[in-house]
Amino acid sequence: MHVDRKSKGACLALVSAAAIVPCLLGAGAVAEARSFDTVTVRGTKMVSQDQVRAACDIAPGTDYSDEDLHRIETCLTGSGVFTAARVSAEGKTLVVDVTEKPLRPGRVSFGIAYDSDDGIVGSVFFERYNLFPNTYGSIDMRLGAESQSLATTAYYSGDTPGRLDFGLDAGFLNTTYDDQSFDHRVARVEGYLAHVDPAFGRFEGGLGYRRDSLDNVDADASALIRAEEGSVVRPYTRFSYSVHSDQSVSTLTAPAYEIRFDQYFWNIGDEHALADSRVSMQSSFPLAADTLLMLSFQGGALTRQGSASTRIVDRYQLGGAMFRGFSPRGIGPKDGGDFLGGNYFSVSSIDVQHSVGEVFHTPTRIGAFASAGSVWGLNDTLGGAIDDGEKLRSAVGVSVTFDVHGAPLSLYLAKATEKEKGDDTQSFGLSFSARF
Repeated sequence: MHVDRKSKGACLALVSAAAIVPCLLGAGAVAEARSFDTVTVRGTKMVSQDQVRAACDIAPGTDYSDEDLHRIETCLTGSGVFTAARVSAEGKTLVVDVTEKPLRPGRVSFGIAYDSDDGIVGSVFFERYNLFPNTYGSIDMRLGAESQSLATTAYYSGDTPGRLDFGLDAGFLNTTYDDQSFDHRVARVEGYLAHVDPAFGRFEGGLGYRRDSLDNVDADASALIRAEEGSVVRPYTRFSYSVHSDQSVSTLTAPAYEIRFDQYFWNIGDEHALADSRVSMQSSFPLAADTLLMLSFQGGALTRQGSASTRIVDRYQLGGAMFRGFSPRGIGPKDGGDFLGGNYFSVSSIDVQHSVGEVFHTPTRIGAFASAGSVWGLNDTLGGAIDDGEKLRSAVGVSVTFDVHGAPLSLYLAKATEKEKGDDTQSFGLSFSARF
């Protein structure tokens, strides 16, 4: 439930900068123009780097003269968001240094989304910057037929590089998926500290309390699930590390990457204590002006620290958008009609996406992908009655994404090329989201 607060939401005050874009890169550029491999933005806390680059049309691979750089400074200071801006060159890197005004931008928005995993989901989102100096707060509520959630966060960010930040998160999740023979409810609250190093990334440490309930189990459910019914109420700790490139992994102009590692120790002091290790990595490489190669990997491992076996609400599930070609929660160890999840999982994907310009006046990308992965491992196999071995699955497919007035509409067709008997496959996926 953690996200990068620097990039969460759009700072409303920056929108006005879009009107200043025509002042950029006009006639009169001097002959000594040069381009840069990367663009780095410094000094932003309430506004994301991507918003700064987009508002004043700053991009790597573009020729800039000294006059052009001065126009970028004028665009930024004229946006009403920054008191000062300086643009300079450091080798092949264009550096944008800004100083933000002490604003209190915020917004309330309503949204609707659809995807093949959760169906139609409505949402209400509220955020506020600088209610107190250098603070950010938000409330995010999502309501669907099978899934409901509420997440709140309050966050303080320091002023200097290498700063120590702190925050408080709280959340609630309720799921009643019709493909599962139980209901799941989890509520938690966590306080955390974060150290942000401009060169080495973001380090976080948190201490929280969680109530995790598995109830309303069907009478014909797996004996394993029936034995796991009940609630666990215990403290937990979390340690996280994340680092990313200046560019988003969806950029078409330069290689980019995102890496995140999370280590949880759930249910401290209880027989259900366990260690939960997760890693995710994404990278992208432009193959041509309008073509992008994207690589991704996700994996995790659960290790019990107490005497009890892991529960299905702790174990990993795989499928759906996370593993196209298979239904949500549709692979792995199975008992009767119940997919039980596993203590280990991994999934890798290769995507090639190509921008084809506008189709029906809508920016459009087409792509092809291949994925492979597995979920496996149980502490209790009911005396060997359940096969929990590591069985590789794979799938290939094609995708198309339309940018409908800023609301992405994505669909894909996939075929499972390697599967196990009893797997639940899914050939078509669709997702759409919009905020109002």
